[in-house]
Amino acid sequence: MDELKLCPFCGRKAEKGEDRESYECVMCKDCTATVYSMDEDTDVELWNTRPIEDELRKRIEDLELGMLEILASTSIDEAQQIYEHYLAKE
Repeated sequence: MDELKLCPFCGRKAEKGEDRESYECVMCKDCTATVYSMDEDTDVELWNTRPIEDELRKRIEDLELGMLEILASTSIDEAQQIYEHYLAKE
């Protein structure tokens, strides 16, 4: 079984369970967000599916790699200026 991601709504821990109808489920213990499924593996897969989050993580990774490539092709002084400019925006 895959490890459960934190709740997409409140950020707290979720756990696997079974409802009264014998459906498999993953449920947030805090805000009660729930995903139901007929089989054991699908509920975890559905719970852990975060297309927007995954897309944003991929985009961040691509941008960080691009930044490293830029820094690798510049002098130390230029790299320091770029880095300070980047920090000033945060």
